[in-house]
Amino acid sequence: MGEHLKLSGSWALAHQENIEEMLSKVSAPFHVRKAAGRFKPSQTISFDGDKMKIIYVTIKTEEKIIPLDGSEFSSELFSNKFVATASINEDGSITVKGKVGDMDMMTVRKLDDAGQMLLTTKIDGVECYRTFVRQ
Repeated sequence: MGEHLKLSGSWALAHQENIEEMLSKVSAPFHVRKAAGRFKPSQTISFDGDKMKIIYVTIKTEEKIIPLDGSEFSSELFSNKFVATASINEDGSITVKGKVGDMDMMTVRKLDDAGQMLLTTKIDGVECYRTFVRQ
């Protein structure tokens, strides 16, 4: 079994750092940035072949399909276009690298030794850390 498949399942946010600063970089509205600091989102991850499906539940529910074969994909991030590629690393983590406008953005999803999912996002000098626990 591929180590990345261990990311499958439902996850609830347990802790986050710098979410407001990261959202500010992508031009999120003020009320969204403030609510994000108090809201406890969840996400469900599944895999189908070389694609990862993530269902995000925040103020609204959103579904994303991310190809893991290195092919380019795009989505909207507030009023910005996000263009990226994703790959599976040898340790089972998944890295998404791309651009939001003219800024580089990278997200890494991985499991820690306690079985929690760590989600690190770096954009234009700001790092956001989120820890999720299985539901």
